[in-house]
Amino acid sequence: MNSAAVVGVTAAVQIPVLRSHSTRNNFTVGTVADNLAIECRNLSYSVKTRQGKVVPILNDCSLSIPSGQFWMLLGPNGCGKSTLLKILGGILHPSGGDVHVKKPRSFVFQNPDHQVVMPTVEADVAFGLGKFNIANDEITSRVAKALDAVGMYEY
Repeated sequence: MNSAAVVGVTAAVQIPVLRSHSTRNNFTVGTVADNLAIECRNLSYSVKTRQGKVVPILNDCSLSIPSGQFWMLLGPNGCGKSTLLKILGGILHPSGGDVHVKKPRSFVFQNPDHQVVMPTVEADVAFGLGKFNIANDEITSRVAKALDAVGMYEY
């Protein structure tokens, strides 16, 4: 990361168009020391352009975040904040280095316009069921029940 200060974690993300140029992938969940929630050592991430050029996004990033603490990640546009958070959330895989994240891990998008899934609440709820072999009528029924249970059926 260039000129970024790790003070806590928050970012709005966009899904990258470029693919990771992976040389080594050491991402594990749940194997962090007891006192740490997250640990990164010599983390790197690069992308390969359509022209074949490798562009580094993160280079030799190391950090340790203790369990039970809140941190904020600050830095100028383009310094790698969102990329780091996507790696920690499991959305992207590092090109090099080691990443360890204590279970459970999750990723919360801060800006609904940058979410990866669908444009409506109903479609968002239905999206997760799409990976199972469930009939469309059953998906519609389950979505309606779920939205009704949380008072969002009319949205």
